[in-house]
Amino acid sequence: APFDIQHIDLKKSVWTNTKEITNGKDDDANGYIDDLNGWNFIGNPKGTLPQYENYEVVRMVRFYNRYFQHNDSLSPNNKEKYNVYVKAKKALKAKRESFQEIVDQGKPFIENYYASLEAVQPFIGDKELSLPLLEELLKTHKNLETQINAVMLPLQYDMNILDLEQDLNFHKRLLALYYNPDYDERQEIGDNPNDINDRNYGNNLVDGLHDTISHGTNVAGIIAANRKNEVSINGIHEGAKIIPVVVAVNGEAHDKDIALGIRYAVDNGAKIINISISKEYSLHKEWVFDAIRYAASKDVLIVAAAGNDNLNLDKQKNFFPNDSDYTNPEIADNFIMVGGSTHSLNNNLKYSASNYGKETVDIMAPAKDMYTTSGNNAYEYVDGTSFAAPVVSGVAALIRSYYPNLNAKQIKEILLESGVHFDSMVNIANEEEAEILIPFSSLSKSGKIVNAYNAVLLAEQKYEQK
Repeated sequence: APFDIQHIDLKKSVWTNTKEITNGKDDDANGYIDDLNGWNFIGNPKGTLPQYENYEVVRMVRFYNRYFQHNDSLSPNNKEKYNVYVKAKKALKAKRESFQEIVDQGKPFIENYYASLEAVQPFIGDKELSLPLLEELLKTHKNLETQINAVMLPLQYDMNILDLEQDLNFHKRLLALYYNPDYDERQEIGDNPNDINDRNYGNNLVDGLHDTISHGTNVAGIIAANRKNEVSINGIHEGAKIIPVVVAVNGEAHDKDIALGIRYAVDNGAKIINISISKEYSLHKEWVFDAIRYAASKDVLIVAAAGNDNLNLDKQKNFFPNDSDYTNPEIADNFIMVGGSTHSLNNNLKYSASNYGKETVDIMAPAKDMYTTSGNNAYEYVDGTSFAAPVVSGVAALIRSYYPNLNAKQIKEILLESGVHFDSMVNIANEEEAEILIPFSSLSKSGKIVNAYNAVLLAEQKYEQK
């Protein structure tokens, strides 16, 4: 996501492309004009970017409709894709029906509330709205009983009407934008998202949307916030330089953007790539696999978030981006998938929403109540594996800067081996389920939480040996 490159805690950590100057020309001949501080793969020719993009399930249905909608005869090679298409089509239909039901129920409720409040307001004046006040009013104004009861209802159930209204508007956006097959933000960008060779698109706007999207700023602060300016937080390694590569806004990233974003970072000298995005479907996963292999060939470590659906990814077998297609072994040795932990040394040590998997997730890292930088030069608390991944990326950067002779594979091994092991039982139940306890060590391959101190000690040993 775009981030605040002028943030007081980040501006010294933003990468500058010394081969480029701002002149409307592609000085370094890499296909990206004026990429002085990185590149935005969802920017448009106007010099702006959309705030919303589809979820991948929509793209999946839209893309395969042309092949399978009226085709009953399938070759063996197409059966797997057809099965994914059928699953995606069913999932999209269920999502839209669910959201529509919420909107159909919520819209009249909200409208009735405000109409009733308008009728009741003259009798309340400037007094604070409360149940006792409305109950007294009900005794003296029986003719307004229906309206008073409508205004009382949210108070009786401790509901904030503004939160309800915000939730309604969010579900309207889900229908109109995220899960709408008729909305395609790519038309605004102008490229063909299904052609990996159509590469010269986007713009250099890596800084923007501070009021609505702080995700990139959150991630960058955890890795590299200034440790010497005595302002608020300290990043893990302020010496790290962040190359802003924008591949997502509100919605889900295209595989093409992820793949080209990885390649852009590699080609511009990145040694660690942090990917704090995830999705259940992947239309062109082979492009991302190729990019991961390319990064491996250039000795670049990739650190990715495990996602926040409380799923066992060993069983789910639908989670992207990753380094496996779930039928073959890992495609490279430079990829770390990070789940989330908390600061509670009890059965809540696992971050409740974090995905997990003994075969698919490599290690855990803090993901709860992370205080970090946000847009408009501010700070905020955030939750999620999106913020566990940069903890690991930051530690990896620390090791790589002090021990540059260690390669990506060795750094991955060091991080997994040096983490702190916990034998405690942790809860993996969803909110509606009774408590389900499993060993914390079974949540990932390493069974550990990343630890910077231990990692540096082990790196020192490995470096001396090498």
